[in-house]
Amino acid sequence: MIPKRLIITYISRAALNPLMRQCVEQMEQLHPDWDIQFYSDGDCEDFVRKQGNGFLDLYRWYPRPVQKADFFRVLAVWAMGGVYLDADVLLHRPLDPLLKHQAVFPWEWEMGPKEFELRFPRGTRQGEKPLAVGQYAFAAEAQHPFLTDVIGEMVKRSRNFDAKQCTDLDVLHSTGPDVTTTCYYRNRQAWKGKVTMLWGAADPKSGEAPLYGSARWQRLGQYGKHLLNSGWHTGR
Repeated sequence: MIPKRLIITYISRAALNPLMRQCVEQMEQLHPDWDIQFYSDGDCEDFVRKQGNGFLDLYRWYPRPVQKADFFRVLAVWAMGGVYLDADVLLHRPLDPLLKHQAVFPWEWEMGPKEFELRFPRGTRQGEKPLAVGQYAFAAEAQHPFLTDVIGEMVKRSRNFDAKQCTDLDVLHSTGPDVTTTCYYRNRQAWKGKVTMLWGAADPKSGEAPLYGSARWQRLGQYGKHLLNSGWHTGR
């Protein structure tokens, strides 16, 4: 089972904008008996130094803060087990029902043909489909094999881009959802029963209409939605 541990990271608590502060407070209020751990950028580096299995050099090498945050979230959940949430995920209800699974990830969104070709060029695909796997929110038991695979793929991809000229596409490909998407599809049969995928759905208590089309994306099932408020494209 997944432990009652909630992992959140951002530059610092003081740097949270009002909307993200509201999201974090909602997370805390909905989980009074959970171990809630907020990691600032400095806390993340300390964690990787102490529990990072020799990945500190790689962590420090990443040129963009968002890449460090991407790598940290996977490493932290792999090491301790628990639930990771971006600071701009607004929850509707407690996440306790998810703890019975081994690992849980959301479907992020469905790419159009041009975006899919850009992110996953035809000659390099390993079974990927346009339906991307999100990592703005996920949960897993400690040392889950899917997270082991994701960490290994991030390490491998760190050798394939120029850190001095790191583009947004490099971020998506090296540590972002492109990694989790590839790792999921190329061994999809192996993850049956081990990785539970959540479709976006409205919280029945919220009064929202049933979700169709693009409204289903950026959702953690019926538990919450990703507000896309962190602004990583601007340098985070």
